[in-house]
Amino acid sequence: MISQRCVRILPFLVVAVLSMTTLIVWPGTFVDDFSDNKPDGWKRVGGTWKIKDGGYHGVEPGGVEGAVLIGDPKWGPDYSIEVKVWNAEGAWLAIHVRWMDIDNHYDWWIDLANKQGDLYIKKGAYAQKTVDNIPLDIKKEFSIKLVVEGFTLSGYFNGKQINTWQDKEKSFKTGVIGLSVWQGEAIFDDIVIEGENVPGNLAVNARNKLTDTWGRIRRGLAMP
Repeated sequence: MISQRCVRILPFLVVAVLSMTTLIVWPGTFVDDFSDNKPDGWKRVGGTWKIKDGGYHGVEPGGVEGAVLIGDPKWGPDYSIEVKVWNAEGAWLAIHVRWMDIDNHYDWWIDLANKQGDLYIKKGAYAQKTVDNIPLDIKKEFSIKLVVEGFTLSGYFNGKQINTWQDKEKSFKTGVIGLSVWQGEAIFDDIVIEGENVPGNLAVNARNKLTDTWGRIRRGLAMP
């Protein structure tokens, strides 16, 4: 049985512990919301990119990948990337995974004109693997996500899985992560990359959990 004195002391211990761990970094989750107005870690491959309206704005008028890349092959092999998009215009935008070079990668392309989400693989030339309609309204913010597990890719739109495709040829075992615009432009923000080997940089304020934590402790130690 726990004494009343112990119950009285516990809240001070909880405060002390949480004060020492105000910022907890969770491994496996990398987040970039560009709140520092710097595209730290991003490498431009094509197009024109800059921080605009709190996000990462990409423009590529030509029929090529206006791409930016981030990460390291060691982040893989399995991970997901989710991103919010707004002010999208033109033809296409995409998420890339296991990007080896500009001619070798997996892709989740959003066809803005036809309101479709398509999984592709590029091995020298693009090969389309799925064609699916999505409830796209380019006047509104939307989210896209691409998950790669083994050699299976799954595309998501606004939190709903749209399609999946398995690469039976097992083309790419590793690679970095990217975003693209193609004959168009868009602003990308609130990027979340998750995976077992992804370095964590997500800081959580533990103080916000103090009230709930102590409430659960009190309920668990309530005297009869």
